[in-house]
Amino acid sequence: MKDVEFISELYIVIVDGLQDQQKTIDKFYADYDVVYPKKSKHLSNFNQVIESLRTIEDVIVETRFSKKADFYALFAAVKELNLNSDHRVDLSFAANRSVNFLHNLRNHQKHLLELRQNTLPL
Repeated sequence: MKDVEFISELYIVIVDGLQDQQKTIDKFYADYDVVYPKKSKHLSNFNQVIESLRTIEDVIVETRFSKKADFYALFAAVKELNLNSDHRVDLSFAANRSVNFLHNLRNHQKHLLELRQNTLPL
């Protein structure tokens, strides 16, 4: 059930941008239960974002983007990149930079943790 909720949260990003997830899911289903005028446009946009994300699938699997919260943010960002495009945006050009950035971030976090551990009294 959590996977269905997460897909719903991603779909709501397409329809209405970033939201307070649970409250929005309930409202979304209530609002669009009977009439859904832009369904085909939103489905097309959702699929376009998924296709863009497939261009960096390896990066997603190997990094923190595999976590739901980070993937949610990535999905929203890719949605924005796709707004003015008739076809998916190829993100592979950014894949190496993303991996390097996340690697540097992880190293920085480790360094800060080491500093904190060395400066706190036992």
